[in-house]
Amino acid sequence: MVGEDVLTELPFAFCVRFVRQEAHCCPYILRFEMNRNTTEKEIALRNYIKQVWMNCVEVDARPFLYYLQYLTYGGLGER
Repeated sequence: MVGEDVLTELPFAFCVRFVRQEAHCCPYILRFEMNRNTTEKEIALRNYIKQVWMNCVEVDARPFLYYLQYLTYGGLGER
């Protein structure tokens, strides 16, 4: 019989979201994603939901964790 904990564990990880006010906390490479398409003409073409969505950056949690480990170990000289 399989333990109950195995069956109740969710098979996915949530995404990590950074809003504009948190730009100083996110890795530098993600800031490019946050600052995409910011001309006045492009902003005027968006509806409200797209405007809110475009003011943040989202990444999958697991690859983001691996990226942070890569940066950390690279900074320690242990790649």
